[in-house]
Amino acid sequence: MTFLTNVQSFLNRFVCSSLIPPPPRAAEEKNRIAIVWGHPRFDSYSAALLARAKAGLAKAGHEVQQIDLYHEAPGAKLGPFECALSSYEHEGYYDPSTIPADIQEHLKILKWADKVLFIYPTWWFGPPAMVKGWMDRVLRMGETFDLPGKSTPSTNPASTAASGLIPMLTHIKKIGLITTYGAPKWYFLVYSGDYSRKIVSRVFAPACVGFPELLILWMINLDLSDMKARETFLQKVEASCEHF
Repeated sequence: MTFLTNVQSFLNRFVCSSLIPPPPRAAEEKNRIAIVWGHPRFDSYSAALLARAKAGLAKAGHEVQQIDLYHEAPGAKLGPFECALSSYEHEGYYDPSTIPADIQEHLKILKWADKVLFIYPTWWFGPPAMVKGWMDRVLRMGETFDLPGKSTPSTNPASTAASGLIPMLTHIKKIGLITTYGAPKWYFLVYSGDYSRKIVSRVFAPACVGFPELLILWMINLDLSDMKARETFLQKVEASCEHF
């Protein structure tokens, strides 16, 4: 990664800054993008963000697979996600033979993708329960991460030291998050802890992927914003995804 990319990833991990634009990509570079979308309404601003993100990715010629956590989308292989971790799953958490069929499909997409993009709103200063439940169920030991001394030898000591875990999705080169906040910036950065961002930048990224490039795009004070501000952010999302 370039110096600019390293600086951007550092700021996105610790400061939640999206002020540094993504570095230019080679026109011929095509990627496999997994989108994890978490919102119950198709007429929402989050749905508009999803549409503009996909438009940007399409302009760059990227291949996309979408995980729609709330809906049975037309033509989709995956439907509404069961976000509750059952007692049966918890009991068999360390046994790969007990992985349910829906989780196997999601794991296939994560193993297929070389970049992952999360799109969801921030509700009560965190991700929707559907997104948290997705991580509870899909991030399985032996599939997305491992423990030192378990089944997978450590090939990334620095990453293991940082998270205490051995990432197993190290083929993923970049992770993105597009989210919205109803609160002002100081409130979620200083007071609430900004868990909505940290679950991606400090949990999913270091534990399962290692140290990927990060892109965080946020829309603050959404409830009080006007149409011009919303459209400006939509344009930023589309442009950023064209270079994702």
